[in-house]
Amino acid sequence: MKQGKDAVVNWFEQIEKEKIKLYESKMLIVGQGAVGKTWLMNQIITGKTPEDGKTTEGIEINKWVFNIGGIKDFKINFWDFGGQEIYHATHQFFLSKRSLYMFVWDARKDEDRITSFDYWLNVISLLSNNSPIIIVMNKCDERRKAIGQETLKAKFPNIKCFHEVSANTGQGIDSLKEDIKKHILKLPQIGDELPKVWADIRIELENLDQHCIKNTKYKVICEKFGQNEKEAEFLSDYYHDLGVFLHFSDNRILNDIVFLNPTWATNAVYKIIDTKEVVENYGKFSFSQLKVIWKEYDEDKYKYLIELMIKFEICFELGKSEVYIVPELLKPEFPELEWDYADNLRFEYNYSFMPAGIITRFITRQHSLIQDEIYWRTGVILKKNSTKALVINEPLNRKLRIWIKGDEAKELLFLVRTEIEKIHDSLNNPEVRQMYPCNCPECVDSIEPYFYDSEMLVKFRMKKFTSVQCQNSGLTVDIEKLRSGMMLMEDEVLEKVLLVGNESGEKLEEIIALLQIILSNQPEKDTALDSFFKIVKLDLGVVNFGELLKRVLKYKGRQFI
Repeated sequence: MKQGKDAVVNWFEQIEKEKIKLYESKMLIVGQGAVGKTWLMNQIITGKTPEDGKTTEGIEINKWVFNIGGIKDFKINFWDFGGQEIYHATHQFFLSKRSLYMFVWDARKDEDRITSFDYWLNVISLLSNNSPIIIVMNKCDERRKAIGQETLKAKFPNIKCFHEVSANTGQGIDSLKEDIKKHILKLPQIGDELPKVWADIRIELENLDQHCIKNTKYKVICEKFGQNEKEAEFLSDYYHDLGVFLHFSDNRILNDIVFLNPTWATNAVYKIIDTKEVVENYGKFSFSQLKVIWKEYDEDKYKYLIELMIKFEICFELGKSEVYIVPELLKPEFPELEWDYADNLRFEYNYSFMPAGIITRFITRQHSLIQDEIYWRTGVILKKNSTKALVINEPLNRKLRIWIKGDEAKELLFLVRTEIEKIHDSLNNPEVRQMYPCNCPECVDSIEPYFYDSEMLVKFRMKKFTSVQCQNSGLTVDIEKLRSGMMLMEDEVLEKVLLVGNESGEKLEEIIALLQIILSNQPEKDTALDSFFKIVKLDLGVVNFGELLKRVLKYKGRQFI
């Protein structure tokens, strides 16, 4: 359905001919570095520990095939994620829905436990749409540590069970394997019907034993199985979503190639991140260096792998110089800036949980506007005409802070906020408060003005309040003047929706139903869009419908209206 009406029709046409059932799924193993994820995976699959014991760099994919409940050759694709912090910002692209997750922790490392649990359980719940999680304490033969299981399950209801194992001795592995089988069978796609020809083409491609092939060759193979060019595109999109192959049909360069081995492609990215010379040069590397960094890769594949990094917003090119920057490797130190903080337009995002990589992806997206190459790992200065923006990420405070100065401050703020909202959308819209700065006389020229939660201001508007009180000065502030010129289209649409809902609860229910149709990409989407904008009496504009629905449901749940 996500691919559109033609893809749905194609699926029905193909499945009428001959069909099979899908007994395959993806299981992702995550956790901090050196907790024994790879050893654990090997114990589950082979009953042995790995021979080399090396730290996982990037991602490693392995298969576990077993028989269960009359199902022969049930296949689990284990994705073993390197736990080093530098990888966190890139792992987010592979944390998929409709998968089973195993979070591994080490009881010996007390200092990392809270940070590890907080990060991984939040990021899994957010990016995988609350996929089921199995929590595993490894190295129980060396030390045991009690955790508040009921407290964790109350906060993360997608936690299914807890296990204590030793990947070294094999203790507890059999019980863990039984729970993996139990919960993998409950995933929604297990037993889905697929056209048999799709499975036949997959076997043909896997038997090529190649890392990647040209799209033209892929289409020739599909044609051999009676699939025309359009049907071949539907199939490549399906397998891309499943994580079997990678094919970015929406990218001019990457459309030319099908990555049959996702590990081979993604680990090329991690080789850049792990290269000593690139790290010591704070993320800067040139195309000419790739002959050394990617010596195991054919040179004719370099342009595709670089484009893959750009597609994932892991690096950007400095002009047309063939010199690239990886923002995650930039200097972490805040540089000495000559920034005039007086008379700035301010804005903040305050996160309940802040996924890694928001600021570095923002830097990558907006690199053409960077002023005089002033950027570092947690911040950047942009310049558009005579107006400048200072954007700083404060991960410990879970804040993204924005200062803008110049004649076109409102326009530049709109641009900055729009890009950040797009990143939020790609991250399944994390829980974040949008904060407006106070404009009372005491706060206007203050480096630390009081900030108002935008949702609180909307709540006050619904209750017919026209002003609020500054908690710094105690002065009364006009709400409309406070928000003037700082609202995005989403803010305006949200307020119109809530005003309509305030007048009629039935209208609000109708709006919610329309938003759900729009987001599900059903055939009625266009009609639903027209109805939505007629009800809220707005012209069609650029709206983040996912964020809008989330915020409307939140207001409804809190009974703000």
